[in-house]
Amino acid sequence: MSAIAVSSTSVYWIAQGTSINPASVMMVPIGGGEPVALRTSGHDISLSSGLAVNSTNAFWNSSAGLMAVPLDGGTPTVISEEPSYHLTIDSKNAYWTDFGGAML
Repeated sequence: MSAIAVSSTSVYWIAQGTSINPASVMMVPIGGGEPVALRTSGHDISLSSGLAVNSTNAFWNSSAGLMAVPLDGGTPTVISEEPSYHLTIDSKNAYWTDFGGAML
């Protein structure tokens, strides 16, 4: 696991993956249950260092850029193609740093 985020109802994490299992953005209800993959892939999740959630999306960053996927799963959206590192969000914006440490 490389990142974790918690909402009022669920816990989200990045499973980095192995040669057998691809990297995934995962979710499980706070009360327990079966984990669900919101996104299973490789390059756009590999080397992720940040994860944040709001009421509609999970956001993660990696060497592929800043990505978002709906909390019920689906096709991810590319927010920025710039490789990114740290990540946080508020009700309207996403904030991240590039690999050099500059805030974008």
